[in-house]
Order: sequence, then C-alpha cells, then structure tokens
Amino acid sequence: MPSRSTIIALLLFSLFGVSFADAQQIANEEETEIRKLMNERQQVLQQLVDAIRFQYREGETSLDAVIAAEQELLDAKLESAATPGERIAIREAQFKLAKQQEQHVARRVESAEISPKDLMTAKANRLTAHIRLLRERAAR
Repeated sequence: MPSRSTIIALLLFSLFGVSFADAQQIANEEETEIRKLMNERQQVLQQLVDAIRFQYREGETSLDAVIAAEQELLDAKLESAATPGERIAIREAQFKLAKQQEQHVARRVESAEISPKDLMTAKANRLTAHIRLLRERAAR
C-alpha cells in the first residue's frame, strides 16, 4: 500500500503539474509537520492528564474527568502509533480504562448518584474497547 506522502505527491503531480520530486518533497514536509503537531498534542494532553490527576487527588475534580482526559490522551497516542505492537498496547490501555470506568459507574449507580442507563453506556463502551482490542490483535 502506498504511503500517505506518496498519495499526496501523486495528487499534486496530477492536479497541479508539479514535478513528482517536488510533490514528494511537499508531501514529506507536510507529513513531518503533522507528526510534529501530533507529538505536541500528546505532550499537551499528558500535561492535562497530570493536572487533572492532581486535582482529583486534592478532591477538586471527579474520577470521570480523569478518565475522560486519559481516554483523550490514549486516542491521540493511537492516532500516531507506528507499529501493530504500539496499537495493541494502546488498545489494551483503553480496554483497561473502560473497565475502570464501568466499575466506577456501577458504584455510583449502586449509591443512586446516577441513572442505571449510565451503567449501560459504560458497559457498551467497555464492550467496544474490548472488540477494538481483539480486532487489533487479529490484524497483527
């Protein structure tokens, strides 16, 4: 399968008459910029997770906020994962996080803080995470 930069180069070449070498260079520069931005996003999200975890330990925010921030960070990591092994490790972390969230929601339902439908949503999310993990392992 051709790389993203090769596809972009071919499009530039065919649509705008740019030489293939120039088109390839432009595509590579864009890919480099994308990687740089993805890394920066991950760093910012890691800082956010750290800040929210600190607030949680201080009693200033909920576990739900921690889980949401961690999920966003894992999504960003998955987007930039380069190998099947990295993708599987991230999917495993997402599955573990979904199980933790389901347990947390179940405790809140038991104490009548939230509706049982929230538990159904958490279960569906856990099942989705499990399916994605199994698919990732099968694709390896």
